[in-house]
Amino acid sequence: PTRDKEALQSAIRGFSTSLGTAIGSAELKAIDAIAEINPDVAPSGIDLRAIEGEGGLQEGELEQLIQSEGYQPDIVVLLTDGANSDGAHPLMAAQQAADRRVRIYTIGFGTDNPGRMT
Repeated sequence: PTRDKEALQSAIRGFSTSLGTAIGSAELKAIDAIAEINPDVAPSGIDLRAIEGEGGLQEGELEQLIQSEGYQPDIVVLLTDGANSDGAHPLMAAQQAADRRVRIYTIGFGTDNPGRMT
């Protein structure tokens, strides 16, 4: 996670296309990276819906957290060709992000000739 525009541009310049995409796993990794710096975001290994009302969050607390005033969403920008070929299911990972109020913005692209992105 960063707000440093130069660091972000440098990371993007290092991307390359290749065969194989683990979209869901990337989403979960992003949730965990956000959780490391934002204590209000639970790591991906915690099922917020399963613990609601069972000694964890009380009924309605998850919704109350989501609707709190002054909320600034954490975001993930996902660059993908849309073909998930490995790892966690993207919809399950997206639901975990939604449960944590993490927004995922997807940019789709593709190529028949994998190589370094410029």
